[in-house]
Amino acid sequence: MKAMSKKTSSPSPAPGGQGGRSDVPLPDIKKRGIRGFLRDVRRELKLVIWPSRQETIRLSFVVLAVCFGVVVILYGLGFIFGFIIDLLIGRS
Repeated sequence: MKAMSKKTSSPSPAPGGQGGRSDVPLPDIKKRGIRGFLRDVRRELKLVIWPSRQETIRLSFVVLAVCFGVVVILYGLGFIFGFIIDLLIGRS
């Protein structure tokens, strides 16, 4: 039989995990203060691609339709299981 070579590799640290080195530098809030933080927040919000009004309305209807579908499914399951339990315990 041929001997297999062992691979020795160190496990990569979890993102944001403890003890591991992160590739993304964390801001030093104590040095920059709250004004620097708020300035960075404002700068990042300018980079956000906000949805249009039409897209927001369309996606809101999708969310409401999914919620309605889940309500109907859960109501139906509750009704079916309630009916089965009523049959098992002998209620009319």
